Amino acid sequence: MATVPPVAHTWSAGDDATSTNLQTLTDVINFLRGGTPTARPTLRALLTSAGTTTLANGSTAVIPLNAVLEDSDGAYNPATGVYTVKTPGLWLVTGQLAFAGNTTGVRQAFIIAGGTASPIVGLATELAASVDANGRCNATLLTRFAANDTFNLSGFQNSGGVLGLNTAPSLSQPGVALQAVWMSA
Repeated sequence: MATVPPVAHTWSAGDDATSTNLQTLTDVINFLRGGTPTARPTLRALLTSAGTTTLANGSTAVIPLNAVLEDSDGAYNPATGVYTVKTPGLWLVTGQLAFAGNTTGVRQAFIIAGGTASPIVGLATELAASVDANGRCNATLLTRFAANDTFNLSGFQNSGGVLGLNTAPSLSQPGVALQAVWMSA
């Protein structure tokens, strides 16, 4: 009997990033890895930002996420913007920043792990300046973390002045968001 691969959720406008929808992605990844892990991947953190968030010109900064929608390990510190890993293993961390419209400079989003001493920077995107008020940058990091390792969502822009991030309270169109999924031991 042939093994039938799982099917990832097909995203449509207005879909929420629920743990069920995100789980379909981890099911596909597990299938491609050649099996099911002994423990099922779980969404450990879903964080976003409500209210006004700005980013200074010319420097990389940690983005504060003050709307904690899921934090099953109690590992996120909204005061510092840092997530401290409690469960070691393979993690998939993704983040998104939506910048306010501005026609000067570039925008970047990063997942930074390990602090400033020897950081690991995840796959980041760079966006040219735009008048579009929803210029989105995404970042992804797939890595093994030990207990007490840290990571955060960071951003950069060089528009010549302070630039706002478009925050939205909706999961269907988050302006600023960080998701962390523990994949396996």
